[in-house]
Amino acid sequence: MVLAGLALGCDRSWPTILSRSAGETAPAADEHWQWQPTVHAQGTLLPAQGVLRLTSTPGNRIEQVLVKPEQQVKASEQLVRLASDRAREEELQLLDERIAEAQQLWELEVAEAEETVAQEERAVQQAELSRRHATQQVEFVRQAEQTVALARRPLQRLEQAAQDPATRTLISAVELDRQRLAVEQAEQQWRQSSLAAQQAQEAAEIAVAAAQRQLTAAQQIRARLEPAKSLDVLRQQRVLLETQQEIARVVAPIDGTVLRVEAKPGDSVGQLPLVEMADLTTVHCLAEVHEADAPRVKVGQSASMQSAALQESLTGRVVQIDSVVGRPQLRSPNPLAPVDFRAVGVTIELDRESATRAARWIQLQVDVTIHTPQQEDLPHRPTAEAMPPAASDRPEGGRP
Repeated sequence: MVLAGLALGCDRSWPTILSRSAGETAPAADEHWQWQPTVHAQGTLLPAQGVLRLTSTPGNRIEQVLVKPEQQVKASEQLVRLASDRAREEELQLLDERIAEAQQLWELEVAEAEETVAQEERAVQQAELSRRHATQQVEFVRQAEQTVALARRPLQRLEQAAQDPATRTLISAVELDRQRLAVEQAEQQWRQSSLAAQQAQEAAEIAVAAAQRQLTAAQQIRARLEPAKSLDVLRQQRVLLETQQEIARVVAPIDGTVLRVEAKPGDSVGQLPLVEMADLTTVHCLAEVHEADAPRVKVGQSASMQSAALQESLTGRVVQIDSVVGRPQLRSPNPLAPVDFRAVGVTIELDRESATRAARWIQLQVDVTIHTPQQEDLPHRPTAEAMPPAASDRPEGGRP
């Protein structure tokens, strides 16, 4: 019965709040309560950003471990080389060759299309030049018509002289016929030149129109010419392969320190992490404070942490108090410590010197002492009925 009473009574650490001297009665609460300016709890040392547990696709095979514990690594640095890394690198190389071939073929098609456009542009220019020549020829034929008109005037004067009785004897028939023949030859030549010039002008107009149509068609083909669908598919395959490679690779996501290496060459990747790492520049202590002591804890209060593994105490300040109350996850090393209680999470940030020493003891469970405010800062004062038992009435260890 005595043991059962001890177990049921150990639900919290009364000395962390107030205490009463042995042998005193309880006539007035203000006379027998003594202020205890600390709160005690259990805590764990953890990096501020947590411990990163890195793994890869299950079933993959480990080829080489590139890091060891306590090694400093940079972000994106590869930690473990897997068999899939080499296989995907070879796949990427082959895919790059196929992409290069498809790209070269497409560039060849583009070059041919551009050459066709250039040829059609030259054809248009040539047709326009021929049209200008034909226009000039028509203009020349028009000027030649005036020459024919001038050639008719001597013939007309000879014919008039041949009809005049006074000058008829001066004009020979041979000369008159020769002049008529010259005029006829000039008119015939002019008609032929005029017909040829008109035909050349019409042909030039047709050639220009045809060249323009050819040029427009070539330009449209060049404008519609896009990379082949096969090239787009290959590029999408490469992006997908790169994504798969990044997912499978074991690299450091941040700058930090390697804490533990579980990977061994030749092993297959399972569900357990291959490498554990963390950023140890800032270390926190996650303390579990009894719900009755939680109102006394404030952000900014100083705290100290002790453990048998530490030669000196660690120091820090409270930076965060959780709003959720739950069951504690840490068990006190004292077998008589209470286990059936609710706790509030309190985050304590270690100072720089303490963080350097605590970096070797990640996940170490420590005894936490938080220095709380003065008695008048309490939200309420306990009554005499809520007094804990005197020290003489407590079991060994100072607990009720």
